[in-house]
Amino acid sequence: MVLSVGGGNKEKNTSTNIVSALDYAKKVGATILGIVSRDGGHTKKVADVCIMVPVISDTAITPYAEGFQAVIWHGIVNYPGFKEKK
Repeated sequence: MVLSVGGGNKEKNTSTNIVSALDYAKKVGATILGIVSRDGGHTKKVADVCIMVPVISDTAITPYAEGFQAVIWHGIVNYPGFKEKK
């Protein structure tokens, strides 16, 4: 799962560690999930599922993206279907 504001970009040489991890995950057949903003970058291009956080304000892209990412991941990890049955 990738949580990133821009999603990595080969051409612009940004967040190259994310780009490399995504390429490796694709190579080994892993499922790729992403929660990103801006244009989604490399994550949006290669992810199996990619949630795009909309750009609400050009002056606050990072705080909005990271705030929404936190809400989404908390929703995922607290989903009742994931709780251990005793």
